[in-house]
Amino acid sequence: MLVIISFFRFWGDSYFYGYLARYLNTLGIDNVKLGILLSLIPFMAVIGNLFISKVGTSFKRSKIIIGVWTIIETSFIMASGFYTAFWFVVLFDIMCNLCSNSFYNIFDTFILPISKRADKTYAFGRMFGTLAYIGGTFTGGLLIEAISYKYTFLISGSMMLIGGILFFLLKFKDFEDDQEEKKENINRPKYREVFKNKTFLIYMIATSLFIGAHWAGDNCFALYTGYLNVSSADYGYSFGVAVFMEALFLFLMSRVKKPASWKMLLICAAIASIIKDTLLAIPNLNTFIYLAAEGLRGVTYGMILAANLNLMEHILGKRLLRKGFFITIVFDELLAATLDFFMPSIIERTSYTAMFTILVCIISASLIMYLSLKIEPVSYDERAAKAVLR
Repeated sequence: MLVIISFFRFWGDSYFYGYLARYLNTLGIDNVKLGILLSLIPFMAVIGNLFISKVGTSFKRSKIIIGVWTIIETSFIMASGFYTAFWFVVLFDIMCNLCSNSFYNIFDTFILPISKRADKTYAFGRMFGTLAYIGGTFTGGLLIEAISYKYTFLISGSMMLIGGILFFLLKFKDFEDDQEEKKENINRPKYREVFKNKTFLIYMIATSLFIGAHWAGDNCFALYTGYLNVSSADYGYSFGVAVFMEALFLFLMSRVKKPASWKMLLICAAIASIIKDTLLAIPNLNTFIYLAAEGLRGVTYGMILAANLNLMEHILGKRLLRKGFFITIVFDELLAATLDFFMPSIIERTSYTAMFTILVCIISASLIMYLSLKIEPVSYDERAAKAVLR
């Protein structure tokens, strides 16, 4: 059942969020309004995650949030293409992006225990969603060209709604909130503990810069393909290849176990991202080169997914991991929102070359910080245990 739920949810998601930036660019609005709409995508993700961090503190509450989020999100997605007045678009942009990112953070908490019950790994449970997303991005562009954005969005919301309904057919009567989590709530970690870790501060800044520029780069590429008159079908093929490369590199790199190797993965990911944005910054190349360069986006994010949480846990320890991860999400989404807001105006006043050059500079700064990062051979938890023994 989990496989079927993931199939409908991720495939439907790809039909909407995979093409959202391109859709917004077709509305004929000025650059300030376009910047507002683009910046709302990451900014509302921050608000959504803030909400679930305070409310979604138990298994039952998380299940309720998934139900409410599904109804709100799918309703606005299905209606979004039919109303193009700016303030309505702002409303659906707010509501959809409020729910989307935080939905997946909650959904992951269900994938993990369900996968364990089936004697499978988390990666196995999430893999089918990734495969569905690949299929959706490959076919979404063709669908848009055949029946328009509004009907494609209608199909998108319907598929996600079906996934939500199937989720509530799952039986969770044997599931209980983890006892360790209950104990953790008694001695809940504080944010000031996280900020005392100097290695994490460097890592957080580097990762926030890197991932924030990465998300902004996705929207910049979507706008650029519109400027180059790339068809929705060709854009879908390009983005589908990027998602495929993401899944492939995540699978290949998931076996990396050493902290020094995780650091090297992030360095390689930054280099791949710099190469991608540098190619996109060069004007008047063959359009195929730009579309092919997007494949490096998948290489980059696959390595980020394989290394980020593992290295963060090594630096902070299990107890502080959630706090550290949330802090990093907040900062990278805020940077992405800032870049997205100014992006259309920067492009209008200068060029796409200038915008991609800015992204290269930001990621280069994160690369320098990764190179200077000193990683201890043992984890924070192991160091803490040795300190107690002493």
